[in-house]
Amino acid sequence: MDSILEWNPQLNSQCTNMYNGKSYCVFKEGATTFETPCIQTHKIISSDTCTSISKKYGIDRDDFYEMNPSVDRKGCGNLLNGAHYCVKLGVSRPVEVIDVKNKVAKKKTLTTTTTTTTRRRRSTKSSRTTRRVKTTTRKRTTTTKKRTTTTTTAKPTTTTTTTTTKTTTTTTTSKPKPTTDAHSSNVSDKRKLLQKGSALTYYWIAHPDDYEKSGKSINIRTCDGKSLGYVPQTYADALVMEGTGVIGDKVINLGGCTCSDYKCFMEVDKKEDPYGLTSFGTALRPFITIAANDIKRNTKIFVPEIEGWEIPGTSKKHNGCMLVDDRSWSFDSNHIDLYVYREKNYRTLNSEHKLSKVDVYEGGDCNLLNYA
Repeated sequence: MDSILEWNPQLNSQCTNMYNGKSYCVFKEGATTFETPCIQTHKIISSDTCTSISKKYGIDRDDFYEMNPSVDRKGCGNLLNGAHYCVKLGVSRPVEVIDVKNKVAKKKTLTTTTTTTTRRRRSTKSSRTTRRVKTTTRKRTTTTKKRTTTTTTAKPTTTTTTTTTKTTTTTTTSKPKPTTDAHSSNVSDKRKLLQKGSALTYYWIAHPDDYEKSGKSINIRTCDGKSLGYVPQTYADALVMEGTGVIGDKVINLGGCTCSDYKCFMEVDKKEDPYGLTSFGTALRPFITIAANDIKRNTKIFVPEIEGWEIPGTSKKHNGCMLVDDRSWSFDSNHIDLYVYREKNYRTLNSEHKLSKVDVYEGGDCNLLNYA
């Protein structure tokens, strides 16, 4: 909040004089912010409560709520079985803001400056890796070699030399020449290795077709109480867990307030950000956006194991090039989380590839393609 006021001196101390359509600075080049990673999580079982979890890990219940802003403070009634919640934070570390972004204010409220909301990650690891088949080109050439055979008799003074000409056919294998684009796995030989054996998981936004329609009807509201629509409770819980989702023709995102009674969301500009927002307030890009906590934001990366994957529902092939533009509280280091938009896309990729570990290289000048 102090940074927003410092970077926008025209605003008053209560930030009540924002105007629709006017741009405000939310990142400033060279500025330093601090982030605190989660270093330990707890997997929810049916008997868990906020109190029992807090006692188990020796933390105050208020601290548990602070570490997990999506949890309902009033009744702790929206814990999801199988989900992971943070129970221990690491050391706060400075992060330099590397570019300037201006966002258009949507309301005269603080919900317009929620681009640094900590996002959740729901991702599932797979247990096996698959090997990729490298393609080589074969070239047939015909060469004529001249071979000289020397025969020496028992007498050292007599030598018979016979000259023969032999035509042979040889087969040689030539590897594709490395290029500057990420169209061949050989290109990784030219790139700097960032992470060896990094864990690979996936995340997506909530979509009603991917969830059972059960439970009572829940009113999903903004931080200031505006109704965004009614959904079944199972889907309402998924919206809180994933942080971004679809209600009717709206795309919504967690707002900048504590989530109480599902009153914690904001509507996203669907034309500008149709697939939701990252924790930095930038647009999520299917099969491009990567969440990582130990790789600098806006770093292009190349993952050779992903090169050649067919994008679900299309005939497009992935070129292995992606962009780090998100963070996660559900893991720490040596881990990348690939945004795949829909849960069904994750299931398709995981079924086909069952890949859980990858090598991560600098992307350099590889091309970020549009797979949407």
